[in-house]
Amino acid sequence: MVGQLAQAGIDADGDAKWNFQLHANHLDAADLDRWMGPRARPGWLQRLLASLLGGNAANPAASELLRHVNAEGELRVDEFTLEKIKFDQVRTNGALHDLHLELRQADARCAGGRLRARVRAVSFHGRPTT
Repeated sequence: MVGQLAQAGIDADGDAKWNFQLHANHLDAADLDRWMGPRARPGWLQRLLASLLGGNAANPAASELLRHVNAEGELRVDEFTLEKIKFDQVRTNGALHDLHLELRQADARCAGGRLRARVRAVSFHGRPTT
């Protein structure tokens, strides 16, 4: 994955706000769940984002770290795999804040056609839902 990530200020709670423009050749939903899902093993995400918790937790869960992310921007993926479905030329503009994901505009190619969507996913008690 390549792109830009820049701090865009501080929100009302004193947490950093981030803007991003990221591009990936390939992403797989199963891999993302292993890295960031509720059963994720400690890894790169904890090392990358641990400072968001102010060092209070020795080994915080990935989902707890994601709860503190306040980011907005654009993500482009050449190929995205969701189970057995492959999407090509995925492009989305969205935001992640307090485990609330909002994709305001998403489009991709799939099965010879074009897919356009808006997504809002909200977490209740640490369990993401759509």
